[in-house]
Amino acid sequence: MMNQATRPTAEEIKVTLGLEPHPTCGFVAETYRSPLKIPAVGRCPGPTRATVPTAPPSTSSSPPAPR
Repeated sequence: MMNQATRPTAEEIKVTLGLEPHPTCGFVAETYRSPLKIPAVGRCPGPTRATVPTAPPSTSSSPPAPR
């Protein structure tokens, strides 16, 4: 177990994991960028990527939610 003196700061963790701010869910790391582009539809601007899934960090005390 880490003690307080050796525990990394939030900033060190963000840098180490390459996390970037996300407007709706804190900090995330992009895991995949689809080459497929979707044209504009209705009010949605386009073209846009088909998917850009992200993986928020998790800890043993907060495992990722099942999908």
